Amino acid sequence: MTNKKKSVVKKEIPVKKSKEIVKPFLSDIPEEQKSLSASVKKKGGATQCTLVICKEEIAVLAKSTGCKNFAAATYLITSGMDAIMSGINGVEKIEKSSNDYLSMMAELKPKDAFEGMLVSQMGVNYVQAMDCLRMAAANKEYSKIYERFQNQAIKLMRLYNQQLETLDKHRNKGRQKMTVKHVHVHDGGQAIVGTVTQGGGASNEK
Repeated sequence: MTNKKKSVVKKEIPVKKSKEIVKPFLSDIPEEQKSLSASVKKKGGATQCTLVICKEEIAVLAKSTGCKNFAAATYLITSGMDAIMSGINGVEKIEKSSNDYLSMMAELKPKDAFEGMLVSQMGVNYVQAMDCLRMAAANKEYSKIYERFQNQAIKLMRLYNQQLETLDKHRNKGRQKMTVKHVHVHDGGQAIVGTVTQGGGASNEK
């Protein structure tokens, strides 16, 4: 089976005058093109990571970043890849980490550029937190090293939760939701929301 050679997208390839990315129907994109792919190789003693985007993958780039502008989309995706690859050695490991990141961005489907940046940060933060947990687990016999990596992982996971809350608020546009679980109506027509304790026990009335 021969691999088709991908052509590199240039600035003049199909973009409108407003510089918005052309978005074909995602259902028309073959399954193997649902996320972008990167290739890594050694060149001149240095490791080079290449992200080649063919014409049919422009819609995938838009879906993976939430950006309408081609330059903004490529900048967002490559800056995330740079952060993911930092500190990783070995061509195969770098290539796998890069493609895992690209798959994650495509899976989360950011709706706009703000979400694209936030989701990218969350992805990098998640990887770093997992690395810290792994290092902590590998150094359990050294208490100081273990505590250092464990504490750093906790900080990163807290940051991740804050990022998740920010993403949720952005997607819900500040809408608030209140759920009433139990309403107890007593004589006099007053409704008390919450758990009411009577005679030392909790009321199970609904």
